[in-house]
Amino acid sequence: MKFFMALFFTFPLWARTLTTQHSDRIGEFFYGSTQCTLFLYDSHTFITAKHCFTHYDVTEKNFNPLKMKIRLRSKWLDPLIIKKLQFLEEDHDLARIELKKNYFKLNPFPLEDYGFDQPLKLFTYHDGKVVESSCRYTGRSEVIPDRLSGLGYDGVLHETDCPGYYGNSGSPLFSDTEKGLRLVGLLVHTFELNEWGEVRTELIQRDRWGPFLPKTNFTSIPTSLRNDNYSLEFQ
Repeated sequence: MKFFMALFFTFPLWARTLTTQHSDRIGEFFYGSTQCTLFLYDSHTFITAKHCFTHYDVTEKNFNPLKMKIRLRSKWLDPLIIKKLQFLEEDHDLARIELKKNYFKLNPFPLEDYGFDQPLKLFTYHDGKVVESSCRYTGRSEVIPDRLSGLGYDGVLHETDCPGYYGNSGSPLFSDTEKGLRLVGLLVHTFELNEWGEVRTELIQRDRWGPFLPKTNFTSIPTSLRNDNYSLEFQ
């Protein structure tokens, strides 16, 4: 995966901790040269960033499950359990990976309207471990530059000061509400770009987790994914 696709930014080190919370739902995958993060939404559905596929000309039709390697709970899953890949409507950077059966015993995760005014928590995957980070929405929402259109970074993206590193595209972002965590979106990219649409390398910093940048953006969970039963309704 190209560095500019998945470099996501961070809060100070003290704001990030290793956690076991939702560690049974967050993992990573490799597809060719792509490395991204995914979230197990329910017993048979992973969700991740669409650009992890479209940036490399992978479509719903030419997607080959046998080329996909998924690591969850520090274990590699059998690719034969994957049924298909689906992209969400064009104005969101979201993809669904559907499994052939209810492989996991999990209920659908509660969804939430954007919750921009709530504290946010980001969960990222690092070498078999899940890291929890506390962060906030910066108030900036816009579309990615035209020169990156067609790569999957679709729709209005929302900026946070959440952490992100190589391979963190697709990491789940939650609103920390009085009722508990509610899924609001997935980590996608950054607005910290130069005139050619590339990440501004002079902003890259490094800590014990690796290189990072100070800000990221996320794609929200669209209305079509929400109903009273919190079920996914992909077009």
